[in-house]
Amino acid sequence: MKNKKTVCEIDIETSLNEVNNLENYIGNFLDNENFSKLNYLSDEEERQSINIDDTTAEFVSIDIDSLAPYSKLITEKEFFKIVGSSNGKTINKRSGLYQESLFGHYLEAKALKDEGYIEDVLKKAVILKYNESYVKSLMNSKKFMKEWRKNFGNFSPLKELRQSGNLRKINTIKNSIF
Repeated sequence: MKNKKTVCEIDIETSLNEVNNLENYIGNFLDNENFSKLNYLSDEEERQSINIDDTTAEFVSIDIDSLAPYSKLITEKEFFKIVGSSNGKTINKRSGLYQESLFGHYLEAKALKDEGYIEDVLKKAVILKYNESYVKSLMNSKKFMKEWRKNFGNFSPLKELRQSGNLRKINTIKNSIF
């Protein structure tokens, strides 16, 4: 029988195993930009399959669908407008790399007829649309734009969002001035 060390009646070996199992489980999804699988850690089967208890799994309980509740209602025409495609076959030259990526993924998902994949791409497009309106409202602030230009020159925050798909730089500037 193994000697397990306990401190204050907490089994350190078991706790470390739970943390490692959870870390490995999350690590499997970090390559994919869609973290929706993490929402289902509350399912008892998932907990048992990765060997974690209720308290360990609570901190990753996120509801991605609350970020984009209308993603199932978006039409193909609206999607093409978000990514900058007028005909559904080509993409506008002003579209960023992230928009091109979404467009490519959508065409691939459509060719595969994979409804889950299509839904994921549409959710990301809706989130991009909401983020664009957020960035546009920030761009109306003279204080924000002054700080943005000071750090990034004439490169537009909207262009940054369309290129990268994330708000990291934008929120960094926003947090530094507000």
